[in-house]
Amino acid sequence: MKKLTSFIVLLLMLFVTTIARAEAPKLPELDIPVGEKNVGAAVSPMKKGQVAPFTGVLLSPMAVASMIAEMKMQEERTNLEVKRTTAELTATCDFEKNKLTIQAETDAKIAAAKLEASMKQVTMLEDTVSKSSDPFTMGAIGFGLGIAATVLIGYVSAQAAAR
Repeated sequence: MKKLTSFIVLLLMLFVTTIARAEAPKLPELDIPVGEKNVGAAVSPMKKGQVAPFTGVLLSPMAVASMIAEMKMQEERTNLEVKRTTAELTATCDFEKNKLTIQAETDAKIAAAKLEASMKQVTMLEDTVSKSSDPFTMGAIGFGLGIAATVLIGYVSAQAAAR
């Protein structure tokens, strides 16, 4: 039963996909100064000395490039982690599958050997029974020996009485 349960779990691990659901990212709440309009997610290229059109964070082109590169690298790291985990689980599943297959084959060979031994014993017993004489012949021999013994005893008794 334990083997069957392990096999079913193995199959489920191989064929049931998992789905990860995440909440939408929550942006930090920003305090917009009084009198300033909320421009949402806006990009406004600026030059040195220019007045900013809204309150926010100024990023240099290098900082933006660095953030974009970091996001792409994180995506690649995630993909690599997924591939690694998938490879590990596949290897584990293959190992368990091979182990169960070997165990099943061994159990089948043991069962076949036991069956063969039982069949040999049955054949041997059948041969022993068929080689012995049939009951009618044995009965006739017993009956004949019984008559001979009775006649012999009667003869010996008659001889003893005559003396």
